[in-house]
Amino acid sequence: MEAANPDQRTVARAPLVTACLSWSVAPQLATDLLVANVANERMAVIKSRHMAACIGQEDGRIVTSGALHVRRKEGKGDADLAVLLLRGCLQIGARRDHAKDLAQFVKRCEAEKHVLLASEPEAVLPPQGKGLRYATANGMPDEKAESIGWVQVKEQDCPRKDSEVWMVLQACTLHEVPAIAIIVGAEAVGDARGHAAELAKAVDQYLSLRKNTTAEWKVPSSWDPVFSMEEQLFDAGVF
Repeated sequence: MEAANPDQRTVARAPLVTACLSWSVAPQLATDLLVANVANERMAVIKSRHMAACIGQEDGRIVTSGALHVRRKEGKGDADLAVLLLRGCLQIGARRDHAKDLAQFVKRCEAEKHVLLASEPEAVLPPQGKGLRYATANGMPDEKAESIGWVQVKEQDCPRKDSEVWMVLQACTLHEVPAIAIIVGAEAVGDARGHAAELAKAVDQYLSLRKNTTAEWKVPSSWDPVFSMEEQLFDAGVF
């Protein structure tokens, strides 16, 4: 994974938020929300050898695998938040290599912490009915997450040990990258916007991003063609 214009030091000592590309699209949609509302400066186009070719549009600009967005302190200078927006799908059999590449990328950026957004099947995610969960790369409790009321889960407690969230946390441990995963229980299909909003608000709360926490979240313009078409298909009885 590499940045086309690799001024990655701009995000040094800032938290970097990214999404798992696995169970549902909720984590990716959550990063869309963060970019639209908090970190709206695109700093670099991202290319990954483990992601299938994907061309999307973002505010009228063409993007490929993804982009690195930042929010700068007082509108200038170094960033105090970075969001890695990944658009494509992982190639078959590439999850572990992608996890290693992602951890190495965060390491090169010298990010303060890696905040990973993930979704897992609610039916197999312990403990049942507990809302958002979290996991850490070092396996230790996270003081802020605990104060919010999230429940910590560990890899040995989850049946899906080959899911990407555990692969990325393992890679972060290997490369000495401080990391926390915020995990929502979700379905693999269906409208993921509700879970995406839940994850975005969780990041806002965990990192204390917005001064006005009651302000409405702006819906990303990139959602319009996707969800308007989906709703038309539902209305037509296709789904």
